Parts: sequence; structure tokens; C-alpha cells
Amino acid sequence: MRGWRRLGLRARLTLIATAALAVFLAAGSLLLLHGFASSRLHAVDLANRGVAANITALVGAGAIPPTLPVEAGQSAQVMDRSGAVLAVSPGTSRTLPLIAPTDAASIARSGPRSGGVSQTASTGRNRILVETVSRDGTGYFVVVAESLRDEQATLHSLARYVAIAAPVLLLLVGGTLWFLLGHALGAVSSLRRGAENVTHPAGGVRLPLPGSEDEIRALAVTLNAMLDRLGAAAAREQRFVGDVAHELRSPIAATRTQLEVALASSDEATRSELLAGALVDTERLVVIVDDLLTLARMESDSQLSTAAVDLAELAGVASESTYLVRGDRLALARAIDNLRSNAQRHARSAVEVTMGRPDPGTVELYVDDDGPGVPAEDRERIFERFVRLDDARARDDGGSGLGLAIARATAQAHGGSLRVEDSDLGGARFVLAVPAAG
Repeated sequence: MRGWRRLGLRARLTLIATAALAVFLAAGSLLLLHGFASSRLHAVDLANRGVAANITALVGAGAIPPTLPVEAGQSAQVMDRSGAVLAVSPGTSRTLPLIAPTDAASIARSGPRSGGVSQTASTGRNRILVETVSRDGTGYFVVVAESLRDEQATLHSLARYVAIAAPVLLLLVGGTLWFLLGHALGAVSSLRRGAENVTHPAGGVRLPLPGSEDEIRALAVTLNAMLDRLGAAAAREQRFVGDVAHELRSPIAATRTQLEVALASSDEATRSELLAGALVDTERLVVIVDDLLTLARMESDSQLSTAAVDLAELAGVASESTYLVRGDRLALARAIDNLRSNAQRHARSAVEVTMGRPDPGTVELYVDDDGPGVPAEDRERIFERFVRLDDARARDDGGSGLGLAIARATAQAHGGSLRVEDSDLGGARFVLAVPAAG
């Protein structure tokens, strides 16, 4: 077993395929030889039955000729139940029966049989057929035997040819398999060497593509696409880490500065003002950390609650109809609050929250404002983490930059979506779509 495991995949596959072919060839050769022998015996039996039918007709008519008519290679006798020979074919003994009377009776009952006979014109193994016939109350045996020398010689020649051809065929097939597997696995080895050079998915190194348009090339293309996705994810995570550090650095630095100045100041009024500022920055840090934890929860595989929730009631929209969805009440409430806060931050004077049902299986919540809207080229970018458009870069009123990212992650975690469109109020419309309950 250890020696087998030490063999390479190419050698193992070649040996397995060659061994399977050897089994199939052996079984096929046996079936071929058996079929050939059976067909030849059937042909001999037909010839013997024809001769036996002619002789039986003569015996039944009482016209037994002194010499029985047979074909080349055949021997025939007519004998009574005691074994006395009454007529023979040329070259057959007139005194010694071809087979014993008891054997003749057995073959007559069971059918043709292969075996030896007594003195005939041919020696060796014969095919023996016995027919019974009665005349004037006396029973007779008509024995016809044909030599199997030619059939056995042909069968032996065929067996020799098969014994010679089978190993040659196995060698040819094994060599062909070895070559083809080497060619196929060579492409796999090239992919493996290429994979060893990929130290980081964002490094730009990709697997080499084989020249042939086959499954190996398709595998390489798929793996390169996977590496591209991993590289994009790694770059996105690197940007995220940088954005987190950037977002946290300012309030931490401001808090530290205010605390240091407060410690150094002897004026109580100044110290109180500085401590109040440090508290504000600390609260901002808490908001950022809380948003990060919420986003991680939404983007993870953790199970959310699947309780029935009326989205209109959750959003504070007065409606005669219910808009039931299944999901986490707190997570959906936070997503709606983020959308409303975003609209209020950019609206000039009006914010509207309404409900809709575009089809029986979907509930939609619309948040409209009359602000400047969102340019078409930024409608996907605003859902990225820590992204603020140019007119909302100020951190004092621009939030943590995670609100819309949390809202979209929440929608996706509930099997829905979040998109932005043009609003009838002149600004932006955020559409939160969630599958309806039941």
C-alpha cells in the first residue's frame, strides 16, 4: 500500500486503466473463444443430423445399404440394442461399435456429445450424435460421429493469436494513456507552479492559461477569477482598515488633546469645557464602534430573527394595510433610522417615508427628500463603508459614514435589496425592498 501511494497520479491512473483493460480483454477473449467453439459445434451438429436423418429414413424403410452415405470427416454405424454392427460408413469398423450401447442410449436421450470413439477413419476427439429408429418391433441406433480435429486446430490458432495480440494491445494502450495523462497533468503541474508564485491575491500574479481550449483552461480561468475576487476583497479590506484608522484617529487625538489641556489647566470653566468636548468625541467613538459591530453582524453568517414585523409600523407610517416581513426587528429599525437620518441630513425642507408593494411577494419602503440628490455615477459608491460625497464630508454632520452600508447589509441579510433613485420631491429616493412574509 505504501509503495502504491508513493506512485504519482499519472502512474496510478495508467496502471488502473491498463489493469481494467486487461480484465476486459481477458473476459472478451474467453467469450470470443467460447462463442467460436459453440458456433462450430452447432455447425457440426447440423451436419451430423442431416446424415443421421438420411440413414434413419433408410433403416425405417428396410433398405439398409452395405455402405452408409456420409460426408467427409464423418463416420456412421447402424447397430442394434445389443451393440451388433449392421452397417458402417467407409473406414469404420464392421465389428467394433463406435460407442457402447449404453452410451448410445444416453446420447440419444441427452443430445450430441463430444468424446472419443473406437476405430474410425479419423482419430482424436469427435462430435457424436445418436438417433433411434424402430422397424418391425426392433430398435436400432444410428450413430454419426465427426472429427473435431479442424475445429480444435482453428480454436488453438485463435487462442494463440489472442494471447499474442492482447499483451501488445495492452502495451499500446498503456503507452498511449501514459502520454495523454502526462500531457493533461503537465497543465495541472503548470497551474500548481503558478499557484506557488501567488503570495497575495492582490499582488497581480495569476495562474498561467494552457493553450488548449479544454477543462484545464476553464479551471485556470475560474481560479484566476477567484483570485481577482480575493484580490478585490483584500484591497477592500485594506481600504477599510485604513478608513477605520483614519476615522478613529481624529476623535482619539482630539480627546487626548482636550484631556491633556484639561489636566494642565487651573481654570475650572476651561477644564469643564474641555471635558465636555472630550465626552462628545468619546460618544462619537462609541457610535463608530457600534456601527462597525452592527455592520460585521449584518455581513456575517449569523442567524437573524425571523419574526413577523410590520414594516409600516416600524417606520412610523400610518397605513390601513399591513406590510408584514420576516426579520430582525431591531436590525430593520436601525436600517430605516439610518435612511431617515441620511435623508434629513441632505434634505432642504422635506422628508417623506412611504410604503409600497410592487408585487405580492415584495414589500418596499421609500425614503424621499428634496435635497440635491445623488449623481448616477455615485449611486453604488455611497453604499460603501466610510464613503461621503463631496457635499457631506464634514464629520460633524456627516455621520460615521457607515449608515448606508449598514442599511444595505441589513437588506441583503433579509434577502432584499437597497437602491437609490430620483425622487418626485427633486432629491433622492432610497428604496428598501424586503420579501413579504408568507
